[in-house]
Amino acid sequence: MITSLSWLKNHLATKANLTQVVERLTEIGLEVENIKSSNGNLDNFIICKIVKSQKHPNADKLSLATVSDGFKSVEVVCGAPNVAEGQTVPFAPIGSSLPGGFKIKKVKIRGMESTGMICSEKELGLSDYHDGIMELPDGLQAGSSVTDWLMKEFQSIDLDLTPNRGDALAVIGVARDISAKTGRKLNVTIPDKHKAAALTKNHVPVKLTDKSGCPRYIAGIVHGITVGPTPDWIVTKLKASGLRSINNVVDISNVVLLELGHPTHIFDLDKISAKQIDVRKAKKGEKLVGLDGETYKCSTDHLLITDGKNPLALAGIMGGKDSMVTESTTSVLIESAYFDPITIRKGAKTLGLRSEASRRFERGADINAVSYTHLRAHETVLDL
Repeated sequence: MITSLSWLKNHLATKANLTQVVERLTEIGLEVENIKSSNGNLDNFIICKIVKSQKHPNADKLSLATVSDGFKSVEVVCGAPNVAEGQTVPFAPIGSSLPGGFKIKKVKIRGMESTGMICSEKELGLSDYHDGIMELPDGLQAGSSVTDWLMKEFQSIDLDLTPNRGDALAVIGVARDISAKTGRKLNVTIPDKHKAAALTKNHVPVKLTDKSGCPRYIAGIVHGITVGPTPDWIVTKLKASGLRSINNVVDISNVVLLELGHPTHIFDLDKISAKQIDVRKAKKGEKLVGLDGETYKCSTDHLLITDGKNPLALAGIMGGKDSMVTESTTSVLIESAYFDPITIRKGAKTLGLRSEASRRFERGADINAVSYTHLRAHETVLDL
């Protein structure tokens, strides 16, 4: 379980630094496996704006970006596919050194001078991702220190949890333990109970054929949504916790999972052909194409979310590709459920497939958190 210090402090009234928080966690039996932050000395790195981006005149796969720190501008040759005008980016000026000792110099690339480097997450020592430059939140001040922002948002704690501590697979769970130890106030977000529209012929009935595997299931529908980029505050929280942003809808499900420790899943409603939900055991040999594109052959040990006939998801493990949210999605069904830990553990093990969701369900989720988590996910979808 990876959580950033800043996210913990969203739920805990404390001014403790990273070292002090780690000490408290060790005292209460939550083993800290690793402390994550940027690697190396990034003191010379600054936050800049890309004020202009154009194709390199002598190379098809390179861009020529004009980068400003608020006072002066320089031109940089960049090979990242995602570089674009208006972005806020981390910038390594001439004379600075990347983690690993590589020193930035003025160079000429395909006949054009490049004065500095726009950095990826890997070049900042945050992750192994280097297929594109790192995009920073738009509100950051050009010319300010990258290190200051990284220290605020990306100091993270990686916990090595025992199987009985499923409650600590959540930011709020870790904050609760520290609160109990120190007496500091715990801040819990209480979502509003949104009033549903009256039931119509378009509502989706839920059937629990296997009540032992799934004794509780909540489904809510939201129409008229637009799938697109995710707000910066969510992207930053996900990155600091080791996850990448996908889109605003999927990211909501992931940020709620990390915050509350209870998984949800969001389906494209229009791809649920029978417009119903039935939770049942899989038939021997029944197949599902997962979100990862792999085809999984199920046995009667597996629990499925279906539309009454066709599988939509491996319950508590992974969603299905055929009902996934895409850019064309306009209506969604938000699932929050409780699944039997033994069923999920056996199902994940036989497929050799463990996910963030199965890690939590197989340790025993809180059946009373189903409603709260659904409200939190539903509220965030409506807000965004």
